[in-house]
Amino acid sequence: MVKPMYSFVKQELEQIWNEESAIRSSREWLFYTDKVFNSKSRALWMSLFSCIENAVNEFNSGLGRSNHPKHIEFQETVPEGLLARRVMFPAVYVSAQLDKDDQSIRFTVERRVDQETPPTIENGRLRLVVLEDRELHFYKGERPLPQIEDAAQIILKPLFF
Repeated sequence: MVKPMYSFVKQELEQIWNEESAIRSSREWLFYTDKVFNSKSRALWMSLFSCIENAVNEFNSGLGRSNHPKHIEFQETVPEGLLARRVMFPAVYVSAQLDKDDQSIRFTVERRVDQETPPTIENGRLRLVVLEDRELHFYKGERPLPQIEDAAQIILKPLFF
């Protein structure tokens, strides 16, 4: 004859099973998000790159001449990186790169007032997060960025001032 389980024992076992189930689900979600990141991050980077390139071209066209002091030079640096710079003083250099290990876009802003003054350097990061819709989204800290243009603006803003 099997004795009935005490209710407190049953509650403890249910809690253990629920925790184990949550851990399994969490691991499965992590594996899934890694898979989504690996399959979609390159395309998202290319979209961001294109958006930044278009914004720089639009800005430069609006200046009216290529030798304007605020003219921005733009180039691809590594397969998943870029450099945008304003070389006339005060000079600003912005580099950005897809960081697959950190699942983010890392960017650096270097400002130079003149040749004698040491540059100031700021580092930034936009996280790439997989949400319930199974897509990658940009986040600045805990704040979601609804449009790719928002991410481009954060990276480019130092060049426009």
